[in-house]
Amino acid sequence: VQELLSFDGAESLLRAAPLDVLLTGGGRIFSSSVGTEATYSLSCETDRIGYFVSHNWAVQRAVKFLALAFKFNMVEALIAAAAVWILCFALALFGLQPTFTSVDSDYNTAVAGRLLLVPVVVVVVCFGRFFHRAGSGPSIFLDKVCIHQADSGLQQAGIRKLGAFLRVSDRMLVLYSSVYLKRLWTV
Repeated sequence: VQELLSFDGAESLLRAAPLDVLLTGGGRIFSSSVGTEATYSLSCETDRIGYFVSHNWAVQRAVKFLALAFKFNMVEALIAAAAVWILCFALALFGLQPTFTSVDSDYNTAVAGRLLLVPVVVVVVCFGRFFHRAGSGPSIFLDKVCIHQADSGLQQAGIRKLGAFLRVSDRMLVLYSSVYLKRLWTV
């Protein structure tokens, strides 16, 4: 059992990828479950994993991308929205932007704030990683990039070490869906 939960003597199998790999191109890495030498090269040796990502390949790429984008970019999106709101409030306070009075209220409302908040949140959630330094953020375990898919010997060794990958991960992120518990691999 210890062999399955440790990388002792097999340290080169312990790999992780930067978060950018999962979010680039709208989650392009989730387009297909097929791994190659090129996808394996997206990961590198490490001594610790930030997030072990458990998912199901039957789920659409866009769903996984949006779940990950919300998880990792939502704080920045809310900060950006608050900054836009404060700016719009200040502009309205000094009469520098148009306002309107709604039918059910006696208060003037700034137009820019109403028009910009949702688009700012959407843009930062979807593209927030572009504003970070490449490779920043947590290290991620994703089966396709961290277990060699082209070399069957390395693939079997990596699969045998799934318990060890979990053991050296700080967190496990489950991209849960209606099919998650129906597939043997994810159970």
